[in-house]
Amino acid sequence: MANISKYRVIISVQGGEGVDITKNVDKITIRESLGDELIGEIHYDDSNGLADTISWFNEAVSISFEYLGVSYHSTFITDGIRGVTKKSSSKTFVIDLKAVNHLKDSMALCAKSFSGTATNVIKKIHEEFFDNDLLVKDEALNRGMFISPNISPKKAINMILNKSYNKEDSPFMQFQHFIGKKSPVIINSLQKMIANDPICNFTQLNSLDKTNLKAIMGQAEKLVIDGDVTAAVAKRAAGEFGRTVIGYNLEKQEVEAVALGNDVNGVNTMIPFRSNMYNHREQPLLNNGDAVHIFTAKFVNSFLNQQTMSIYDCHPNHCGVGDTAEITVDAVVGDHDVPSEKYSGKYLIKDIIHNIIGDEFRQNLRMNKVE
Repeated sequence: MANISKYRVIISVQGGEGVDITKNVDKITIRESLGDELIGEIHYDDSNGLADTISWFNEAVSISFEYLGVSYHSTFITDGIRGVTKKSSSKTFVIDLKAVNHLKDSMALCAKSFSGTATNVIKKIHEEFFDNDLLVKDEALNRGMFISPNISPKKAINMILNKSYNKEDSPFMQFQHFIGKKSPVIINSLQKMIANDPICNFTQLNSLDKTNLKAIMGQAEKLVIDGDVTAAVAKRAAGEFGRTVIGYNLEKQEVEAVALGNDVNGVNTMIPFRSNMYNHREQPLLNNGDAVHIFTAKFVNSFLNQQTMSIYDCHPNHCGVGDTAEITVDAVVGDHDVPSEKYSGKYLIKDIIHNIIGDEFRQNLRMNKVE
């Protein structure tokens, strides 16, 4: 039974008319990740000699289809080919795909000053250098002036984003969804993402009617607990901003227990901005007073990875990275399977691998437990 409909892969060579290469595509892999835009690859069976006629750099590729009435669409640029293998009557190879913004970023430098909140400055940089929309779902608390020292736009954005925090001292992340007809870049705080209600459910595959796609949405062939309080000793020994966090409640965004360190002001020297860059009327976007907030945000982010789970070969459930999901993991009690209280619960989706093979659509997901 076909998973997807209206499946098309179009490549536009040197800005010309699009060529439909769908029938030669063996497999497509698209990756969503918290912290970056979409990337992917196409496994291509070159029976029409396309490999010898295209440069494979900066060619636009559009991938689109529908799954249970929901559209998936994004446009990429090619970033070369690899793994060229000669067969009897054709060649096979892999086409690497990058988000269009990756190419624009590689050809631009940002060397000017901006002012406003951290998220407002990021939006100004994005609008100046990139064409797609930027959707800001939470506002940063730190504000002031940022002087971009002749670096790429993405590097400037990441420099600000990595040291931004909201009123709850929660860190910010940027990402992009494959689902939908448009693919805006999204910026949101961890605290706001976690606070959202789960929009989907995932379980071990158990439906008897595996041809009913709606009945098995969110069911997976395999659920794997990747880590449980991984590297806890190293995290507790970190001693961030003069105190070692012993316990952190991710759901409530609260430090529950700390051990005091030796120097509570020791991190101020790590803020990479000079005070003499500004006059007496202006303050830098990031300054010494932000140190405690910034390191609290970084520590919140480190505790996100206490409990991680991977889901393999899952029937898609119309969700994206940054969304929360309800996971049911069975535990054996006596002769019965019952939901595990420890591993079932609310998870934040951190990575999604979209796999399209023929007309079949599956996902692999990586999640962090937040409740």
